[in-house]
Amino acid sequence: MQRCIPKGRRAVHGKIITSGFHPNVYANNHLISLYAKSNRMDDARKVFDAMPEMNLISWTALICGYSQTSFKEEALNCFRLMVIDGFNPSPYTYVGAISACASIDNARAGKEIQGRIYRRMSKS
Repeated sequence: MQRCIPKGRRAVHGKIITSGFHPNVYANNHLISLYAKSNRMDDARKVFDAMPEMNLISWTALICGYSQTSFKEEALNCFRLMVIDGFNPSPYTYVGAISACASIDNARAGKEIQGRIYRRMSKS
C-alpha cells in the first residue's frame, strides 16, 4: 500500500498537467508538500521552479522537505535564497532550517539563523 501512495500523487499531478489546468499557488504548495512527504524532492523542486509566483508557504514546504530528506545543504541554500528574495521566515521555516543545521552539524549556519530569530524577536 505504501508504494502505491507516491504513484498516486504523481498520477494526480500528471492529470493536472495534461488537463490544461494551471494550478494556483495553493495547489502548487500542496504538490510540493506531497512530493516532499514521498521523498521525491526532485519532483517537488520541479513544481517549485515552474511556479509563476511563490509565497512563504512555497518556500517553507521546499525547505522543510529538503530538511526532512537527505538534502540538508539544499534546505539551507533555499533558506538563504528565500531571505534574499525578501521573504521573512515563519517559525515553521526556522524549524526546517535549524533542523538541517543540526543534522549536518553546521554550527555557523545555525548561529546565523539564530541571529535572525533574535533580531526578528527584538523588532516585535
